[in-house]
Amino acid sequence: MKLFFTDGRKKGDSFELLPPSASIGRELDNNIQLEGEGESRYHSKFEFDNNEWKIKDLGSTNGTKLNGTKLTPNESVILKVGDNILIGKQTILFTEKLPTSTDDDIIIIPKEEKQPSMIAIKSPSPMDETIPDEPTPPEKSKEGDSSKSFSDFFEDKDATPAPFSEATDFFGKPHKKQEASTEKKKKHGGILFYVGVLGVTVILIAIFLLVKNEETRNSKKKIITVKKQKGAPLLIRYEKQIITTNPNLNIFRYLMVIQNGEVTITRDDLQSNYKQKLSRTIDEEQQQTLQEAISEAKFMSTKQPQRGIPQEGEDKMQVITIAYGKEMNSITVKNSPPPRSFVQAIYALDEFSRNVLNIPPISLTPEETKKAGISAYRKAKQLFDNYQARNPNLYLSIKYFSLALENLDGFQNIPEFNEAYKYKQEAENLLQQSVSKHSFNYERYKQLGDLQNAREECRIIMEINDSNAEAYKKAKSYILTLDDLIKEKRK
Repeated sequence: MKLFFTDGRKKGDSFELLPPSASIGRELDNNIQLEGEGESRYHSKFEFDNNEWKIKDLGSTNGTKLNGTKLTPNESVILKVGDNILIGKQTILFTEKLPTSTDDDIIIIPKEEKQPSMIAIKSPSPMDETIPDEPTPPEKSKEGDSSKSFSDFFEDKDATPAPFSEATDFFGKPHKKQEASTEKKKKHGGILFYVGVLGVTVILIAIFLLVKNEETRNSKKKIITVKKQKGAPLLIRYEKQIITTNPNLNIFRYLMVIQNGEVTITRDDLQSNYKQKLSRTIDEEQQQTLQEAISEAKFMSTKQPQRGIPQEGEDKMQVITIAYGKEMNSITVKNSPPPRSFVQAIYALDEFSRNVLNIPPISLTPEETKKAGISAYRKAKQLFDNYQARNPNLYLSIKYFSLALENLDGFQNIPEFNEAYKYKQEAENLLQQSVSKHSFNYERYKQLGDLQNAREECRIIMEINDSNAEAYKKAKSYILTLDDLIKEKRK
């Protein structure tokens, strides 16, 4: 079965559906990449099940419509030949081949049919009135090609009229005065033609220079605007410290620092003899997401609250310092209820730590951290045991093994720590072997000129790697190049 794009930016393109599935959306690792408006990063998915193709909306923002009816997110629907699918502004026809007749919505022009060439008809000039009509070309034999166009007859030597050496009347006598007049008119006409062409060229060059200067001015304005808006990159420092007044004098300290795309988290617990230091790298999109969450918390407009006195034998202090663009604010809360925006900012940092960094939030005690580490190990082991079931399972198992090692690093006599270290190394070796295999296949297909299979190998490399991995980034850049070559080849 195939998908034919009948509307939108990809109008005229087609895609052949191959089992087991094909995803569609704006992200580059989709089987079908969209570039228009209204499509989500991962919009919909086509699945082959029980010898039938089904479509499922992946919880997209604007939804997916099948024959005008909006699909329920994450619910598969069976496709039938002739179904129309609307994704954003892209209309897609699900069928084996396009109909050859003209429908209301689709106009088909067979590629092999040539459009009739346009013939310019000039109004008769005085010169034309003095020259008799040229003889009609002889008819072609019925054995010839009857579909030949009008202009093709003049390529035949037999059909081409012989040129006049001099103008003659019906009796074959030359008109020398008319011949001189004709030559004179031709000369004046030729001069006027070149003058006209020169004038049009000068006007076009002037318009081009004006447009170019305007674009240069606009680009300079944009650069100036960006420079004016540019400020400090995202900087966050959050510190939480609790000092107890009991005889053991326990000190708990948590510190998170985010600067220049680097995240460092340090935990110290004197009483539990627990110390942990973790590091992560985040990209610009993740930084932007965190910045938006902080902005929604309205922390930047929060005022400094009054400080209180220690209660119940604990001296508590929390400090958040945030800066981005031209905004900066630092709030210290000591032994007093924190403002609402302060609490919301901490919640945003907790969610970011849990969902993006895969690091337990600051509220966990050492015992809870140990449980989280053991839980991460069990999840990693499950993924590793089933790594052949899904391409992402292998790199996800490495991710969870790393999380388990980080959370269990500060503890002693934990069997899961040693097991996590051993399985992590084994998973990394398997992943490297898989990347090497698909990289070799990519090079082989590329040399053979099989661009579609070369692209598929790159897509698999992206699927089995984390988005921050070097192999993922290389495969992504290769796909961009291959897509351009495939489009060029179709043309």
